[in-house]
Amino acid sequence: MRNALVLGLICAMCFMLTLPAAANQGKVLVVQSYHAEYDWCAGVDGAIAETLSAAGVDYKTFYMDTKRKSDGDWKVESGKLADQELKAYQPDVVITVDDNAQGFFAKAYAGDPSVSVVFCGVNADAEKYNFPAANVTGILERTYPGQTLDLLKLIDPAIEKAAYIADDSGTASLITPRIQAKAGNGELPVEIVAFDRLSTFSEWQAAIQKYNADASVGALIIPLYHTVKDASGNRMKPSDVMAWAVDNSTKPIVGFWPFSTDDGALCAVVVDPKEHGYVAAAMTQEVLGGKKPGDISMVTNQDGFAIINVKTAEKLGVGVDYDILQNANKVIE
Repeated sequence: MRNALVLGLICAMCFMLTLPAAANQGKVLVVQSYHAEYDWCAGVDGAIAETLSAAGVDYKTFYMDTKRKSDGDWKVESGKLADQELKAYQPDVVITVDDNAQGFFAKAYAGDPSVSVVFCGVNADAEKYNFPAANVTGILERTYPGQTLDLLKLIDPAIEKAAYIADDSGTASLITPRIQAKAGNGELPVEIVAFDRLSTFSEWQAAIQKYNADASVGALIIPLYHTVKDASGNRMKPSDVMAWAVDNSTKPIVGFWPFSTDDGALCAVVVDPKEHGYVAAAMTQEVLGGKKPGDISMVTNQDGFAIINVKTAEKLGVGVDYDILQNANKVIE
């Protein structure tokens, strides 16, 4: 896993080095679906900033904030605000990050030659947003459930069954059917006995306690937990939601993004937000250099990033072999 990641990063850097110089050739608007403090956004932002700043490209970022404010009316309103930002800033390229930025903003511009769009972090099928188009290209986001469960079984080969618990976010609604299909086709190394989509913390607690009591369930898959609400209907701090799960689950927890292991999950093979940021920024440089978006092939993230949380392993009393730790891309100690 480590060698594949290093090779991928080398290829990405070589790709960027061969791009035409883009200094002073235009400006870029980045439209983020969520908020600046969200770990995924921060990773994408950092990679875009590194690439565009090095090339001398002017850019600014607009945050739709649809993770903390997830009701439908706000998503529509935030899309209108992004559109106002586009008209005021008049960028040469718009980078749109994650699905809400596509559905409530960029989709309206698919096929419009006056706006060049480069997307990243898209979990849905591209066709949902009328992508690709003559003026649109980008990188699709796909999680690594099989690789994550392979890593889990390397750590504990006895695990045969797991339960899946996710929030009721739009992202969860996109990734869950894809994972259900893989499970139904026998493509995963662990049987998933249940798929729960939960909106309240009380439901969350009850589900974890239920699976604690089920001896056949060896692990929990918790990919997303960012829209869980407390008894008053207020969105909870995601790290608190996962912390409760880690503190109260007797079973290992795995996830699909870096925030999962940062918040205490045992392990994950994650989608790297920096890969999405680097690729989107590199494509943007191509467009600024004169290439049409429609002539740049859409791609999908290529390599998972393996993370193991040793602190959680120690808490669970799970031993992780030295060779497994050595081959992980990141170890949280």
